[in-house]
Amino acid sequence: MGRLVVMRNGETLQEIELRPGQLTIGRRPDNDLRLDDPTVSGYHAKIQTIGADSFLEDLDSTNGTLANGKPIKKRYLEINDQLEIGRFQLIFQAGVINTLSGKTTILLPTLKKASLQIIGGANTGRIIELNKDSTTLGKAGLCVVILKRNITGYALQFAEGTHAPLVNGRAIKQGDAMGLKDQDVIEMGEAKMQFVETNIQSK
Repeated sequence: MGRLVVMRNGETLQEIELRPGQLTIGRRPDNDLRLDDPTVSGYHAKIQTIGADSFLEDLDSTNGTLANGKPIKKRYLEINDQLEIGRFQLIFQAGVINTLSGKTTILLPTLKKASLQIIGGANTGRIIELNKDSTTLGKAGLCVVILKRNITGYALQFAEGTHAPLVNGRAIKQGDAMGLKDQDVIEMGEAKMQFVETNIQSK
């Protein structure tokens, strides 16, 4: 998982380790990360973390949220992304573990191999190897999903379309993501796929 470095005018104010779940950002004191400045809305943005993946969403704030200088509504966070919320800068960095010895251990990728086996629809029997960091599937306007590989495995994000994909019968909202487990069943319209994942044994 990643972490946020919170800065203002070049000075580091705080570092936050992102854990699974939601982190709210805003001016009001009940936010998980409070940024007390008039340029920040009461509830400005949120970060949703699923496994090792984090997604930033602007909550219809007054002054908006920038990622690498561009306004965003929703964004999948990548290492070294520079976020701007009001007068604050937030840098998204790789997560670390502080050990008892005082040393810092960088989280290394878990070696996994994954594929999608089509078990229903026109291409039943076909196997799609997931050998890239990001794989896009679907038809524009109907249902497009992105499968992302991270240090703990894979996550599926519903990118766009009028028909929500299902994971084990559960609908995914547009812009949201869900971590995938071995044998999960994904449905996109008439297509039905099973996610298959195995660890790669290191020599």
